[in-house]
Amino acid sequence: MARKGRRAAWGSVEEMVRGKKYRLRYWASTPEGYRRVSEIVYGTRADAEDVRAQRRLDHGRERPTPTVRDAYERWWLPSFERRVSEGDASKNSLRVFRSTWNRWCDPTWGAVEVSCVRPMDVQDWLLKMPLSVSRRARSLMTGVMDYCVRYELVPTNPFRAKYDMPSASTSETKDRGLWTTDEIVRLCDAARGEWFEGALLVQAFGGTRVGETLGVMAADVSPCETGCGTVALVGIHRQVSNHGEVTQKLKNSQSDRVVPIPGAPGERILSIASQRDGWLTSDGLGDHASQRAYGRAVARCAGRIGLDQHPVRSLRNAWETRMRWEWGLPPYVVEPMMGHAGRDVTGQYYDRPSPETMAQVVAEAHKLHPYESTWDK
Repeated sequence: MARKGRRAAWGSVEEMVRGKKYRLRYWASTPEGYRRVSEIVYGTRADAEDVRAQRRLDHGRERPTPTVRDAYERWWLPSFERRVSEGDASKNSLRVFRSTWNRWCDPTWGAVEVSCVRPMDVQDWLLKMPLSVSRRARSLMTGVMDYCVRYELVPTNPFRAKYDMPSASTSETKDRGLWTTDEIVRLCDAARGEWFEGALLVQAFGGTRVGETLGVMAADVSPCETGCGTVALVGIHRQVSNHGEVTQKLKNSQSDRVVPIPGAPGERILSIASQRDGWLTSDGLGDHASQRAYGRAVARCAGRIGLDQHPVRSLRNAWETRMRWEWGLPPYVVEPMMGHAGRDVTGQYYDRPSPETMAQVVAEAHKLHPYESTWDK
């Protein structure tokens, strides 16, 4: 029975048959180029270690260890681009990671051989960046160096060690405030008839992401009759990126979904959709609205009625908090509506509630906690 190979500073020795057969793996120049090769040695482990030592003398210095930039361009970047093409990662995430590499990672680590990355240098590098950037850059470099461990270029990943992280400055701390349900109802009252009203209602009472909210078209909205009233079913099938690009590739495969919105908000969404031919939220010229314009419009509306001006992304947090703590809905109900995969096997592979089933569940919960108690019709 084959056993796990023993990591070394150069190459590896893997036991195939105890005390009789071993596999060596190392990097060397071949007719096909500099690549990872495999060699079988018959004998004891000492014999295998002797052959490894000889191969290191033969090949260890024939070419320098790949640089961190080589690992990024050869393995990490193509892999992430493939994930984007398959819909497992977003184009915006790729753009952010590329920008992080170009500005923060490549200048420090690009030309460094992967075997020469030292924890002390990593610690100094991390402390020179803002906290949010430091976390993102470290995540990227961890992924890059994981490939080097996988292909036995280095024995361990230095970016996975425990480090001191920079302190969060006031200027970079995100606004984590939330509007209460009553404040959100007031905000939607104040937005009645405004160009962004439809998006505000969908996000505030459907828990959608900002880009998903702006990607909704009037044809994506339909009514669903339940025993507790009419529910608006809003299809989430596309999004508007930070740069204004419309794409049907959402954050993940679970993001393509139907969101049920009960009560007065749902009725109003259905009314708005019935009056539109294209986008539920338009820029006034027949095209989709941008995230920046939408965020500014909501902030101005909140300011006019004396509310704190939280970012529009906080509406999703407020919705999730309301569903769990005010309405008492369990995670296995809330997460599919948010476009999340369940955390257990059942949620990930088997649970597939229909839009009508979700509509009935939220309609019953809304009946116990009606928005109409504070809604000014």
